[in-house]
Amino acid sequence: MLAPAARADDSGLYVGAGIGQSEVGVGQEEARQRVEASTGDTVTSMSFDQKDTSFHVRVGYAFNPTFALEAAYYEFGDTRSEVVAEVLDPQAFVEAMADAFPSNVHGPALVARLSWPFAERWAAHLRGGVISWKSDVDAEIISGGSGRFEASRDGEDLLWGAALAWRPSERLAVSLEFTQAQISDDVRTLELGVTWMTGWLGR
Repeated sequence: MLAPAARADDSGLYVGAGIGQSEVGVGQEEARQRVEASTGDTVTSMSFDQKDTSFHVRVGYAFNPTFALEAAYYEFGDTRSEVVAEVLDPQAFVEAMADAFPSNVHGPALVARLSWPFAERWAAHLRGGVISWKSDVDAEIISGGSGRFEASRDGEDLLWGAALAWRPSERLAVSLEFTQAQISDDVRTLELGVTWMTGWLGR
């Protein structure tokens, strides 16, 4: 089957956004073992939400129906945790938690998008690029003492994803998008996105 012919609005500037659910790729038991190995403290229990609400915004330029470049900002949600432990150094413990699992990961990304318009209103997208991320941990002692402790991590890692998009009109597209950031432990999202072709700078 032949791909549909390119339309005048298949090139140019576009904007988009999406919202959905994120998930971290490390389990609670594995995270507990990492913290104990790093600090020597005894962790009686550790629980955290592996899933949270995620969102992204992006602006891109489509050179043609199959290739585009994008600048985006991703918010992968906040991993809230409750920990019961015998801790000698609270700050060192929080630093170990920041190393053990991603929490509140966010940051800008530069991405290339490859597209395959396989039907009149349908297209498949593959994305790949680099995200400059930051992860924050904020902990408060609620028993056996007092105080608030913070730790953060940052870096640059690969980001990739895939999407299935449907265009109900010439300029609007609605998509189901999967995205994964290759941080120390994978952080992934499944989101519902919208894209608007502005018609600016088109060919």
